[in-house]
Amino acid sequence: MTPTHQEAILLQAKEGLKSTAPADYVRWAVAALQAEADSPALRTLAGADLGDPPRLEECSRLFRSALAELAIPVTPGDAAVREYVRLLAQAIVEGEVDPQAQVDRIHREVLS
Repeated sequence: MTPTHQEAILLQAKEGLKSTAPADYVRWAVAALQAEADSPALRTLAGADLGDPPRLEECSRLFRSALAELAIPVTPGDAAVREYVRLLAQAIVEGEVDPQAQVDRIHREVLS
């Protein structure tokens, strides 16, 4: 799973938790382009904050389009939250992160 895909799961989890902002979508798109992903909707989303403040609905629509163009599956609401927590826990099990810091992250990003 690519970092772009993992961050897409995070963003979908945030959608499920009703905690997304337009800037979250724009940051994801910019990071995806920096990771060498590319699609028309991704480029549009990355530049969505260059003019008028982007609207949440438009960013969400462009995000969904970019996922489709990049062949990243859409993971709805609760399933996205569970998958995101699973990825965070997997990083603990594989010794990639400090366990306490990761538990704090789960608490901050998912439970708060």
